[in-house]
Amino acid sequence: TRIDEVLQAAKEAELRCVTRIDSEVLLLEIYDLWQPRIQESGGTLRLEISSFLFNGDEELLKDAIGNLLSNTIKYRNPRKRLRCILSAEARGNWLEVSVSDNGLGVPTIDRKRIFQRFVRVEGHNRGYSGGHGLGLSFVQDAAIAHNGNVKCVDGLDGGAKFIFRIPITQAKKKKGEHS
Repeated sequence: TRIDEVLQAAKEAELRCVTRIDSEVLLLEIYDLWQPRIQESGGTLRLEISSFLFNGDEELLKDAIGNLLSNTIKYRNPRKRLRCILSAEARGNWLEVSVSDNGLGVPTIDRKRIFQRFVRVEGHNRGYSGGHGLGLSFVQDAAIAHNGNVKCVDGLDGGAKFIFRIPITQAKKKKGEHS
């Protein structure tokens, strides 16, 4: 299993199948997969989504967002009940998917370098999270493959918030929706 995880994380993130994606359907599928995992670790996952259509590689996006959600479990604060918010919205010409938690957070000084391969934030009171320092590099590669970016900012109660942004040329509300 560990070898499969390393191979998955080490593979090059590339667009293989770009299709029209419904943000609501995509995030509901991700939520259905990750909500039980977060619940098993004693936490809650809240979903906040706006529904619109955009172009992207659905599997690559699921893998990237899954890496972010996996980190909420790995880096949860043992003194707090894990809370995580998964959200997606159109901001101008950008799709912004964010994963915010109340975990251990990422020190400001490390927020850019954590996206490099094999970089992990270790230290006092960080616990042992496992992993090889490839997940966030993969997330960044997935964003870049979509001509986007990812960044880390302050999350809930000292945790981390990752904002995954990709450009959308024509974000359209689904038929029948009103602004």
